[in-house]
Amino acid sequence: MDKRYFPLLTQAAEKYVSGELDLNQSIQSFTFENPSFNGTKTSISMYLEAFRNLITGKTYRRNINTGLHIFYLEHIKLNYPDFVYRISLVSTRGHLEYRFKTSGQRLQILEDYITNNSLESNHKKEVVRITQNKRNNIKHNLKSFKGISITNISFSLFVVGVFITLSLFNFLNVFRSEIQSNVNGILFLLIAVIFLLKNLRITK
Repeated sequence: MDKRYFPLLTQAAEKYVSGELDLNQSIQSFTFENPSFNGTKTSISMYLEAFRNLITGKTYRRNINTGLHIFYLEHIKLNYPDFVYRISLVSTRGHLEYRFKTSGQRLQILEDYITNNSLESNHKKEVVRITQNKRNNIKHNLKSFKGISITNISFSLFVVGVFITLSLFNFLNVFRSEIQSNVNGILFLLIAVIFLLKNLRITK
C-alpha cells in the first residue's frame, strides 16, 4: 500500500471511532476523497476496523499492512493519552498471538516494535539513562570539586606546604633574636597564601 494513504485512512478511522460517521459513511467519504485508491470497500472497512480495535484494546484478527499498523500505533502514541497507547499495545500483542496460533506466522516487525516502543521498555531505558548520567556526574565530581581541579589542589598544597615549612623554620629562629629570620618567615608565609589564592580559583 502507498504510504501516502496512511494519514488519510487514519483520518477516516478517527471519524468512524468518534461516531462522527458510521462505518459505511466513513468508507464512502474516504473513497470519494481518494479516488486513486485501488483498494476495495472491504479492505477499507478492514483498515478502519483495525484502528477501532487498537483504540479499544480488542484483538483484531485480520492481517493488515504492517506499515499501516505501525503508523496507527505511532499516531495513537503521539495524539492520545498514554493509557490509550497501552491499550493499543495490548491489542497488537493479542493480534500477534492470534496470528501465530492460527497460522504459525510471526510478524517480526510488529514484535520488534512492541519490544522497542512499549512504555515499559521506554521506562527502563530512561532509568538506565538517568543512572548513567549519575555515574558520569560522580566521575566528574571526583575530578573536580566545585570547579576546583584536584590536580591544582594537590600541586598547590605541595607548594604551599613547602613555603609554610620554610616560614616555620625562619620563625623558629626568632628565639635566637635574628630579626631577619622573622622577616623571611613572614615573607614565605605571604607567598604561600598568595600562591594558594591564585591556584585555587573556582573555574566557571
